[in-house]
Order: sequence, then C-alpha cells, then structure tokens
Amino acid sequence: MEDAIGLADALVRSGGELAPALAAYESERRVEVLKLQNAARNSTEWFENVARYAELPDEQFAYSLLTRSQRIGHENLRLRDSAYVERVEEWFGGVAIPRCSLRSVYATSSCVTALSFRPWIRTARSTDSPTTSISCIWAAARWAARAWCLRR
Repeated sequence: MEDAIGLADALVRSGGELAPALAAYESERRVEVLKLQNAARNSTEWFENVARYAELPDEQFAYSLLTRSQRIGHENLRLRDSAYVERVEEWFGGVAIPRCSLRSVYATSSCVTALSFRPWIRTARSTDSPTTSISCIWAAARWAARAWCLRR
C-alpha cells in the first residue's frame, strides 16, 4: 500500500509525467525497501539460529522474538505496551544479580558475549532515546555480573 501511495504521490507531483515520477518514486522508496530488507535479514538470522534462544527463559525468549528484526526497539516496545516492558524490566532486574555483591560489576565483557544477551544490546541504536542506551549498558553489566558470580 505504501508503494502504491508513493507512486501516486510522485505522479501527482510530476504533473503526470511518467519518467520523472518513476525516478522520484524510486529514490523515495529505496530507503524504505532497504529498511525492510534489513529487518527481514535480521529476522531470518534469528530464526536460523533459534536453537540459540530456545533454552532461554520464557520472558527472555519472548522479548528476543519481539525485537528480533530491530524494527521494534526497547523504547518503541514501551510505547506499544508499557505494562509488558515494565514486567520484562522487572524480570530482568530480578534475575540479573540475585546473589551477588556490587563488586560483581567488575566482570569482563566476555561474560556478556557468552550469555548471548543480544536483545538488550540491539536496542542501543541512535533512533532510540538516550535512556535506552543507558538501560542497555546497565542490563548488560548486570548480566556480566551474574555470569561472574556464577563462576565463583
């Protein structure tokens, strides 16, 4: 539908001239097509590697599934369903450092990689609000601290 509307708008702007309308239409829609292709690629990669996520707790699996394409980030998800995001944040906060001291924050970043905690890290994009980036870093630090505690 968006493509049809874009082509109709381009035809109106060009006064019905086909060649300039098609050129304008292509340049305008190219960016949108690239965005959709990128989201599809990310989603495909997620499903191709679903075994990596299959053993995650239900809450983390669902969050990962919802944000897999990166078209929906953490703050965008909050706009869509703030109660769900609150529950997810509470859940992640509750499992992150249940048995650890604050010294655990000095864990290495390899712990985060080992835990494959991509859903939070994926939300740290320039299109999201600054608080998202901070909460992503904090969530990753909590997961690194938990991994460090579990190794002790």
